[in-house]
Amino acid sequence: MTWCDVCAETGASTVAIGQTMSQEGKIIMTWCEQHAGTKPLRPDRKRQLASMMVLERARLGISLSSLARKIEVPKQQLSLWEQGIGLNMTSFLRWCDALGVKASVMLERAGL
Repeated sequence: MTWCDVCAETGASTVAIGQTMSQEGKIIMTWCEQHAGTKPLRPDRKRQLASMMVLERARLGISLSSLARKIEVPKQQLSLWEQGIGLNMTSFLRWCDALGVKASVMLERAGL
């Protein structure tokens, strides 16, 4: 079962009914009936959010390696997320959960 990325941001668990795919065939985001047609973050906004993620991790004094272990992803993958590459709402929420920060606060700080 896959969850709606948009609903997950608010803590809701709504089953996704569709996916937005990249040209390479990768899932960019998943959505429920209510959020059908929601656009994924634009590349410039992804970079903006990613830079806030790096600042927040540094503020908390957590290394890339230790956070990667906590999220259970390779360090290289986490590094890519923090550059805005491959970052989607699901990966962002995993990152927030592992650091104990609210997604809404991070999005607000990034001006999104």
